[in-house]
Amino acid sequence: MDVIEVMRQLHTLYGYDLAALEAARGLLAGVCAAFACRLRKPENASAPAVLDAAAAVCHYQLILRRAPDDGGVTVFKAGDVTVQMNRTAALEAAARTRDEALAAAAPFLTDDDFLFAQVTA
Repeated sequence: MDVIEVMRQLHTLYGYDLAALEAARGLLAGVCAAFACRLRKPENASAPAVLDAAAAVCHYQLILRRAPDDGGVTVFKAGDVTVQMNRTAALEAAARTRDEALAAAAPFLTDDDFLFAQVTA
């Protein structure tokens, strides 16, 4: 799976700066390697759903990595308007997006995490 393609997806879908993504290349490469191991066929690496899923997982990981540094809650007040950004809400939204993207990419990926042994009566 191509790290550059995932970087482009992150830039397109989530507005990340490409220079900032270059600094996180190690994280992106790890996610891409994990996806490459789960592909049903190697040619599925360029499928839009797979690229979107890899970008969504990277987005979640980047927010997770940044969360402790942000102090939790940011509040901005201008006159009568108050804007409050909560990192927990951003992380929850990223998790939902990640889960939806992984579900959309499921036909292209294997799922080795599920093991069915037997039914007991």
